[in-house]
Order: sequence, then structure tokens, then C-alpha cells
Amino acid sequence: MTTHHNPLWTQPLVRGMLACCVGLATTALLAVSQWNQAQAVAHTRFTQSADALTEALTRHLDSYLGITYGLRDLFVANPALGRREFMEAAERLNLATRHPEIKNLAFTRYVTAQDKATFEQHVRADTSVHPEGYPQFAIRPPGMRQEYFVADYLWPMEGNQGVHGLDISAQPANLASMRYSQSSGQPVASGPFDLLQENAHRTGFVIRVPVFRQGAGATSPQPDSGNFLGAVAVTLRIWDIMERMRADGRLQGLGLYLSDRGADYAGQNFAVNIPLFISATPYDSTVLAAYQRDLPVFGRKWRVEVNPTESFLSPSEQQLPWWLAVGGTLLSALLGWATFRWTRQHSTRHPDDAPKP
Repeated sequence: MTTHHNPLWTQPLVRGMLACCVGLATTALLAVSQWNQAQAVAHTRFTQSADALTEALTRHLDSYLGITYGLRDLFVANPALGRREFMEAAERLNLATRHPEIKNLAFTRYVTAQDKATFEQHVRADTSVHPEGYPQFAIRPPGMRQEYFVADYLWPMEGNQGVHGLDISAQPANLASMRYSQSSGQPVASGPFDLLQENAHRTGFVIRVPVFRQGAGATSPQPDSGNFLGAVAVTLRIWDIMERMRADGRLQGLGLYLSDRGADYAGQNFAVNIPLFISATPYDSTVLAAYQRDLPVFGRKWRVEVNPTESFLSPSEQQLPWWLAVGGTLLSALLGWATFRWTRQHSTRHPDDAPKP
């Protein structure tokens, strides 16, 4: 009597295990595919949020420039624009509601050494806003220099008294931007500096537009050292700008590192890295930023670096690959068990079914 052995792969247990393994492999492929798709969706949403943040920041900066140009045009139309007219124009802008991040608007006047004494006396006697004038006014810091760039008109004066009369020569970042604005006729942003009127989060910067007396026959004011009157400037605190962005939901789920990389007009090669703002939400500066973009800011370059601080997937989207893996595993086990049972039933022969001699 000869005993026949069936091939190993026909054994019920082996077939059940093979079916289970095929099911597990299929489950793994589907789960990994779903995971990759979910991560792609999350990355797309993160990038869209970071782009929206960057574009919103750009729009804010452009709006500040528009305000500055509007005030500049008042001086172009009337080079002798008085302090009261400047203050009234600033009041009409309703900045306390529209742009609370603006610390002040100013007209920085160009004063030569020979005009210094006359200018100081004129300001002291100016009673157009305050009946007592400004009897203690003097250009600061004291000392004789060939030229001065003096904060003359200021809005609001409250809280900015320490700025009135300041010669920005005392602030190198401000002076470099002023000289570039004077020579080029272009709007310019200063480098970051500490705001004198602030006690916390003091980092600020200035956007200024030069003011030139319109020459005879010219259709628009042209850069000319002889016609240079000064510059209209808007002073901003970085913290306030970003807090407004946070209130608008632009920082939701984002860790931001904003830095100043330098200026063309200062002869820099954008190799500097001056922090402007680090978000209050966790941001790990040692990790390569998932999003990075450079912004031209009126002669300077700012760098926006963003990392996600939370998932950009809903809880159900995060759990779907895991549920797929669990469900697929259970189905694979069920498939293996069913294959084992079916194979064993069909491979068992009853005695009555045995072939007769």
C-alpha cells in the first residue's frame, strides 16, 4: 500500500496562513497609501496657511506705505504745511481703529547747521496746536553737526514726547534708511531698532517716503538735494503687527520666526539675521523650517520661516489610516481562518467516499 503525501502548499494550515499574509500585505499597502495621502493633504493645508500669513503681512506693509504716501502728497501740494494741518490730516485717518499697530506718524524735517537755531526758535513759538507752544524744544542729542534729520511733526504727541526733536542720526538703522531715501527718492524701510516709547516688545521699524519740493516745470517731485524737505514716516512695532495677524487667525497652527536679513542700500549681502518676531506658540529654531520665503520690504529683505505647531488634519483624518490597518488586520485573520476551514473540509475524505477495488 502506497501512501501519498499532498504538497505542502495544499495543506489547510499553510493555505490559511498564505491567505492571511496576502490580506495583511494588502492592508499594509492600503494603510501606507492612505497615510501618505493624509500627509500630502496636511502639507498642502500647512503651505496654504503659511502662504496666507505671508500674503497678509505683505498687504499690511503695503497699507502702511499707502498711508505714508497720502501724507507725503500734502507736503507736495503745500511745502509750508503747518503742524495743525498735519495733525488734523492724521486724525482723519482714524488709525486708532483701523491700524492700532501704528505707533506714530511723523514728518522728519531736514535741517542744515546754519538753519538749526532758527528752526528751534520757530518750533518753540509754534502755538498752532498747543497755546503754550514748545518752549523747551531742542534738537537731540545736542551738538553741532552739518545736517540734522529731526522729528518735527508727530501724531499722536501723547506717548511720543521723547521722540519730538530727536535727530535720527542717533539711530544708525534709521539714519541709513533716511540717507537712501533722500538720494533715491524711493520709499524705504529702516532696519529694526528699539522704540524709545516702549517698555516691552520694543522692536520696531520705520517706513518713510521722501518729500521734495516740486521744481519749476516738473510734473512730479524729483529727487534733488536742494529741494529735499525731509520725509514722512510711519513707525510700527513688530509685536503689534503680528498680534493683529494672530487676532485674524493667521498664526493658527503656525510657529513663526520672522527675521531681517539686511538691506540693499546699506551695502549688505543679506547675510545678517536679526530676529524681528518669534511666535508665542512653540517654534524650534534648530529644526529646518518646513516653509521659508523671503519678502522684499522697501529696500530690505525679511525672511519668513514657519513650522507647524499642530496637525492640519481633522481627528477622523488622522485616525483613518490606523482604523484601516486594524480593520484590514481583522479581515486578514478572518480570511485566513475561512481559507483554513474551507481547505480542510474539502481535503477530508469520508470512508464511504473512498474508491472501491
